[in-house]
Amino acid sequence: MEKLMYLIFLVFLSAPCAAENVTVVYGIEGGTISVNCTYNPWQQRWREKSWCKLIDKTKCQHVVSARRFWLPFLKNRNGTTSISDNVHDGVLTVTMKRLKKEDAGLYQCKSDYLGETNSLRKVQVEVLAAVLETQMPEEPRAVQGISRALPVLQGSFYIITGFFCMAFQG
Repeated sequence: MEKLMYLIFLVFLSAPCAAENVTVVYGIEGGTISVNCTYNPWQQRWREKSWCKLIDKTKCQHVVSARRFWLPFLKNRNGTTSISDNVHDGVLTVTMKRLKKEDAGLYQCKSDYLGETNSLRKVQVEVLAAVLETQMPEEPRAVQGISRALPVLQGSFYIITGFFCMAFQG
């Protein structure tokens, strides 16, 4: 039942984004997400592709750019975010690692060429709190021991004292 409620909650959150053609991606704090943005490789092969975080409706803060088409096998990285461009299949892949709450927000895959910008995909990234597995506390263990042996030095002291007493009496 809990899983069903969680699914309904996620669908409820996704509904407003569907009207704007925004993909919602959920990640867990400390985890990793990957987003694929597809494009027509013949039309957009020469364009620079990038990933940015939308600050408002008109401003997108640059995060990372893909290498040009002649170096598609290389990944470009900015901190915990990397991007790679498969120009043959027309797939731009963005990977965000070690997610933090601050990473949540609206992002965009885009292509730029001669001042013209095309949005490839808008992605709402949601970062969920990591669920800690609760463990049952261990039962406290008490170790108790009793020692009745007399220390060797004490016993020797009494024996030596006894000899001195006998020597002075006799």
